[in-house]
Amino acid sequence: MPLRVLAIDIGGAAIKSGVVEVSKSGAVIECEMPPVSIIQRRFDALKAAVIDVVAEGLRDAAMSDIAIATTGTVTPGGIVVKAGVYEGYEHISWARILKSRFRQKIRRVKVLNDGIAATLAEFNGRKEKKIHDMLHVVVGTGIGGGVIINGRLLRGASGIAGAIGHVKVVAMDGIQCVCGSTGCVQMYAAGPSILRYAQEGMVAVKCGSARPNDEKELDLMKCWRSVNGRR
Repeated sequence: MPLRVLAIDIGGAAIKSGVVEVSKSGAVIECEMPPVSIIQRRFDALKAAVIDVVAEGLRDAAMSDIAIATTGTVTPGGIVVKAGVYEGYEHISWARILKSRFRQKIRRVKVLNDGIAATLAEFNGRKEKKIHDMLHVVVGTGIGGGVIINGRLLRGASGIAGAIGHVKVVAMDGIQCVCGSTGCVQMYAAGPSILRYAQEGMVAVKCGSARPNDEKELDLMKCWRSVNGRR
């Protein structure tokens, strides 16, 4: 009998969820629930939203297992050590919170970093291609990912190997990152960072032309044109 799992993706700005049926032949998304935007970037708001999503999912009497992919640093035991995008989202056990709230209705709660979860999903979906080594990169509100070596997930000493979004790329006077460090690559190449550059007027593209108001804009346009095969 297929296992029915409520899958929840906690991102930097919203929660996405759905019901997944897992069997020996693979996993099938049975239905997707409407995404929930998190306006207030605090853990209490996030917690309330997750509880609402779980309550809705548990209306399905066959549902008892929950899989959570979340932004932030997650230990192999499923504890969210820190996720700076939400104030107070530190040292959190979703298993304890949800089992305390819903008691016997929940059997298991599995929690992974979202980049690692995406890496495992991509790797398992390509097994027929006999891929043994892989670097998977996820770009969204932040930048995450994971590393597969010889068919096994590389976790590293602290469990966050593959979190390339926090590789330091600016040594001096880098932008402050939510992880507490400065100069991390996600502060320059993730979605909000690209939007910030555009809003600051550093890139001006209209009908294939640019207005190089300053050297930074001109440099970015050269980069954009080279990536898109234009001169």
